[in-house]
Amino acid sequence: MNMLTMQDVDTLPRSTLVGIRGSLVRQGKLPRQDSRLSEIITVPSRVRVPQIKSSYTDEHLRMKPVMDQVRKHAPYYAPISAGFEVYCTRKSRPAKGRRQYIDNGRGDPATALVATVRWGWNHNLEKISHLEVTLSRQEDLRWASRKIGEIFRTAGQRLPSLEVQIKP
Repeated sequence: MNMLTMQDVDTLPRSTLVGIRGSLVRQGKLPRQDSRLSEIITVPSRVRVPQIKSSYTDEHLRMKPVMDQVRKHAPYYAPISAGFEVYCTRKSRPAKGRRQYIDNGRGDPATALVATVRWGWNHNLEKISHLEVTLSRQEDLRWASRKIGEIFRTAGQRLPSLEVQIKP
């Protein structure tokens, strides 16, 4: 069994220490009320846990319903870091043109990437003020905008403005 030394404990954040205590209680290795707990688990005042800017976290949480819908509607949408991708199928696609459809092997229809959507931040990096949409073809803009709007509507969220880039 691995033991924590006081030197180890000095470097752990309080949330980890509370989790360790809870785990020991659930395993029956520590009674629920243990007077020795303050001796076993103490959080020194010099331990500093870095804080994420609350507005940054709040904004990502605000987009959680959208990302939940993205995951729910796979393979037509796929989550990426700070955004999502929009895919089409041979039956539901934007303007005609050659596309490379990929079969994922899970029985889903073959899909092709149409747009990449990333959160666009205001100049202070405090609020998601717009969506940065990257397309490979100008002709796909109307279809992609409609699909992006649909996912926000199903999530019950207001659709931010779109900043579009065409990268062939």
